[in-house]
Amino acid sequence: MKKILVVDDDEFIRDSLVCILRRVDFQADGASGGLDAVDKYKHDKADCVLLDVDLPDISGIKVFELIREFDPSACVYFLSGSGEFRDQVLAMGARGFFPKPVEFDKFLAVLKAI
Repeated sequence: MKKILVVDDDEFIRDSLVCILRRVDFQADGASGGLDAVDKYKHDKADCVLLDVDLPDISGIKVFELIREFDPSACVYFLSGSGEFRDQVLAMGARGFFPKPVEFDKFLAVLKAI
C-alpha cells in the first residue's frame, strides 16, 4: 500500500484528502505545517508528498527543499489555489502541480500511477 503525506494548513482540505485517499487504498497521513511535514517524512518516508505552497510556519517551497536534501528522489506534488508558483516548483523538480480545488479523477489517476 502506497503511503501519501498530505501537507496543508487548511484542516478541511487536509482531512478530506486523507479520508479520500484512505478509501481508495492508500495509507495516508496529514501534516498541518511545514516543519511537521519534514519531521514526518524523515521518520516515516512517504511514497509521495502532496504539499501546499502556502503554509503557516515555513513555505511549501522550503519544505520541498528540506525533503529533497534528505531524499533527493522524493516524489512531491504541489497543491495551490494559485498557479503563481507552478512553473517555479516544476523547474525545481516537483513531479506535478494540482490547482485547488482538486479534480479528484485526475488527481487519483496520477497518484495510482506512482
